[in-house]
Amino acid sequence: MTSSSTDVPSPSMNRLQATNFEVSKTGANVIKKQFQYYVDGQLRYSQDQLAPKFDRSYSFDFMDRIVEAKTGAEARGQTEEDGNNRPYRESFGYDAFNHLNSRTTISWTQGFAWGGVSTWTNNRHELWNYDADGKLLWNGEVSYVYDAAARPLVVTAYPEDQTASSFDGDSQVLKQIKSTYNEQTQVWTPGPARYFIHSSVLNRAVVSETHPEGQKLRTFVYADGSVLAWQYKSSNQLSAW
Repeated sequence: MTSSSTDVPSPSMNRLQATNFEVSKTGANVIKKQFQYYVDGQLRYSQDQLAPKFDRSYSFDFMDRIVEAKTGAEARGQTEEDGNNRPYRESFGYDAFNHLNSRTTISWTQGFAWGGVSTWTNNRHELWNYDADGKLLWNGEVSYVYDAAARPLVVTAYPEDQTASSFDGDSQVLKQIKSTYNEQTQVWTPGPARYFIHSSVLNRAVVSETHPEGQKLRTFVYADGSVLAWQYKSSNQLSAW
């Protein structure tokens, strides 16, 4: 059972959900989007008013799991005849224990099937590696190193980047350092650290990210538990984050 694209969108203003998003530069829009929602609040359709090929639609099953994602003409219920105008189309399947056991993706004109139909035993994927406690160590693309409190201390996405995290006594992330890998020298080069300021009033949500010297990088604005907007300082060395 999936949510139909003909479902009536929910009144987003009652849920503090964004219905429009615009970014302007020198008087012209560089981003302009509109959003529609299902009656349960799930995102149904994102319309890109500047580049229609980046329109997006989403379908969910009765357990609120995503089962299909479409872009471009297909997101509008039309037939896509030119693969160069379709950023992606994806479908997802699940087993009786809520494991993702199939994923099919078409990206532009290229397609691939992720894992085919995967087999899980005792909540463990047949092709992935786990430690004795059942924590994931390697899923074929990303590896994980944990500390004594079972928190992800180092996460490595080969061969692109590596993120090392530090935590406080409440297991909140306080600091992260992102490293990049040089394939020629085979050396990881760490970047500058960034620190996180949490708010107890907002249920420990991150309200600001800062430079090691305390300079703010991003400050977040929340509405109904979700990030509504953020203020971003791009004139410093961490503008890539």
